Amino acid sequence: MRSTPLSPVDLAFTGANSYSVEFLFTFPYLVSEAKFRRALNQTCQMFYPLAGNLVNDAAAGLRVEANADPVPLRVMKLAGKGPDLSSPRELSVLSEAIHSLPGEKLSRFLLAHTDSTSLVGVHLSHAIVDGYSFFYFLSALSAFYRDPRWDPRTWLKHYLMRPHTDRAVLCAEKSDPATSRHRLKVDADDLFRRTGVAWGPPRNAVSLQDAKWEVLDFPDAQISQMLKDAQKDCESRLSKHDVLTAHVWKHTAKTWDSAGDTLSCSNAFDYRRVHTGLTGKYFGNAIRCASLKLEKQDVLNLPLGQLAEQIRKTTAAITDATVRDSLVCFDEIRKAHGYEIFKHVHVSDLNNGVLVTNLSRVPVKNFDLGKGPPSEVTFLTSTPRGGMVLARPGGLRIRLQPLK
Repeated sequence: MRSTPLSPVDLAFTGANSYSVEFLFTFPYLVSEAKFRRALNQTCQMFYPLAGNLVNDAAAGLRVEANADPVPLRVMKLAGKGPDLSSPRELSVLSEAIHSLPGEKLSRFLLAHTDSTSLVGVHLSHAIVDGYSFFYFLSALSAFYRDPRWDPRTWLKHYLMRPHTDRAVLCAEKSDPATSRHRLKVDADDLFRRTGVAWGPPRNAVSLQDAKWEVLDFPDAQISQMLKDAQKDCESRLSKHDVLTAHVWKHTAKTWDSAGDTLSCSNAFDYRRVHTGLTGKYFGNAIRCASLKLEKQDVLNLPLGQLAEQIRKTTAAITDATVRDSLVCFDEIRKAHGYEIFKHVHVSDLNNGVLVTNLSRVPVKNFDLGKGPPSEVTFLTSTPRGGMVLARPGGLRIRLQPLK
């Protein structure tokens, strides 16, 4: 039976009300249930952590263990044209959030049909995937769906797609709880500085049914002009994401109540590009928050370009060394306080923070179930104080969810 221990960063996404990664894909054609089920089982054998459970082993600690149970797939028929994709309440019946606790399933899938379309829901534990791994898996799933034969050429193609699932490369180095600042209690400032995540009361998840979304649309021309204008105020070369993140931070500072004068902003940073031990075939969680804090008046008063430059510098400061230190920090906390402590970890400050995640560049076109990619992609994860950057025809869309 295949198994792998969780890495230190995986632990931040475990425990009560832990985060999951959930997408709903709308295909403008009918997807075969038989072919989808077969492809799902084949792909989950290759990406075996998805076909398993978390096990708390007294000797080996918290790990993922594959099992022979069928992959959970819910099939349903929808009336009319299906749900309103802009309504959290209507979408909530299609959501199956994953809670990364021992004994719980780490993946759930949905196939729903209207008369002429199909909706595919993919719900995965954030403890074993990040955004990159999520779409790595979907690319393999669509390949198995379109070409299930086992001739030599197909076998070679799937062999080359096989992921690396061993978390040993992310084992913490020189972790010593006896000398850690966290040995008596978790030091929130040190945790934020070294990992980018926030410390607070136990997570209290907001259900999708109760979520409220604010949508900001940006045509390509407007984004280009924002970037051009922002670049005039700073020396660093900015990206569109830097500018949009700064815009979201200013917007939330104006419109969301804050319990204090210091605000924080975080970005989800994929460290495959800087960690010398990882490759693009690593299937797991390789996310570090790039986070900074500023006085509220600075967030409001700084020109957009200067605020974006602060965000750019924070991201640029993440290196192989700082990533490895973040893993050490998580491991020190685990050794000093056990696994239960991670239910206090939040991806943004509960009162004064915002997390901006860029999902606009995910390879949606790779998820083709025979007659083309999905016509709509809907992010289902309920993320209070989260801003999701999504692609839309002719521009980008930012979906904000204020704190409940």
